[in-house]
Formats: sequence, C-alpha cells, structure tokens
Amino acid sequence: MAIAFDSVGAVDPVGFVTNEITWSHTNAGDLLLVGTSVSKPIADDVTGVTYNSIALTRISQLEFSSYTVDWWYLLAPAIGTFDVVATAATTPTDFFGASVSYTGAQQSGVPDDDDGGGTIGTAVTRTVTTVADNCWTVLAGMAGGGGAPLTAGAGSTERGATLVGLSGTVPVFRLFDSDGAITPAGAYSMTFSCVGTQLISAAMISFAPGADVAAAVAGAYHLLLPRSRLREW
Repeated sequence: MAIAFDSVGAVDPVGFVTNEITWSHTNAGDLLLVGTSVSKPIADDVTGVTYNSIALTRISQLEFSSYTVDWWYLLAPAIGTFDVVATAATTPTDFFGASVSYTGAQQSGVPDDDDGGGTIGTAVTRTVTTVADNCWTVLAGMAGGGGAPLTAGAGSTERGATLVGLSGTVPVFRLFDSDGAITPAGAYSMTFSCVGTQLISAAMISFAPGADVAAAVAGAYHLLLPRSRLREW
C-alpha cells in the first residue's frame, strides 16, 4: 500500500495570553502527524496534543536554545473535520501548531526513524536512515529573528504556509515532507532555508507504508493451494 498526502491544517500563532491552541483538521487518512513549537523560557514545553479529544503520542522533542520542536502522532484518526488542541505547561512567548495527514501508512512502529538538531545559519539539513522500503519523511522547522518565509530545499516539499510569531524575536514555523516514497531504504536528507542568519531548529521523522492487504491475501491463497492447482494458478 503506497503512502499518499491527505491534508494539512494549522493555527495562526498565539502567545503571551494562553497555554492552549486549537485548529481544525479535515482528515481522510490513517495517520495524523502534528508538529508543535514554542519559543520559551524554561518549563514552557508542550505537554499534550489531542485530535477529536483523543490523545496523540509524542514521537520526539527537540530543544535548541530557547526553541522547542515536537512531533506527535495518532494512528487511525477519525475521518472528518475535528479540532486539534495543543497544550503547554505555561504560557509560551510564541506557540505554533500544524497538522498533516496521510493515507496508506503502517498502523504500528511510528516512527520508522527520527533525527533532530539545531544550528545558527541560513539553512539546516537533517537526515534519517529509513528501515522500511517506501517510507515517507516529514520535517518540522523553526527559525528565530524574523527569518520568514521558510522555504523548501533539497528533498523537501512545503506543506502549509510559514507561520509567523508575535513576539519581538518574530520566530517562524513550517512543515515539510518528502512528497514521495524513499526507495531503496537508507539515508535520506531534507533541507529548508530561512531569511538571514538565524537560530534554526528542525525535527525529522520517517514512517512506513502499510501492507498491501490484497496482495497478502492473494499470496496466502496461493500458498494454500494443492500442487495440482498451483499449475493452473
């Protein structure tokens, strides 16, 4: 079963006044991924994300300087349009959230691999080593200092708009994906760039395709046939 992009959702950044953000996501897929980010003093981490009141599982948490970038996932999310709600421990200086859904994803073993890190510069590249064949990858990126827009580089496709923060440091946030299967399995890199030299944080994950049910059933039937029928099959 091949993975395919389904839809994306996001919220305009908020800060200073709330520790919770909410946005709408219309889903027809079987995997929901949510990227969250805060610019923060200590202890302003994102503590949870829900979709249709169902809790997502945190995949990774990257902390670089005063920024965090997290990935969260939910298997078999409800089909339809529902709210995504992200909650922080206290009120962050800037609070970002965006969601992306896919069809054809494996219903276990998320992530296939993950990587994250930060730098000071105009671009950042992260690399995962996929285990399963035909994985896709996603990357959540944040840059400080008014680095909008964040733009896709090698191996990356933009999903949704660049979200621009409200504080004086004007951080920005965006999601990217590979926009295609990675085959054969192995190292795969994604790059994005910002305007000017900034603090940049990026978290990247890979996820595997689901089994082709029809092919699996046909294969099992083939194995169960008597030898005389195998010639006919």
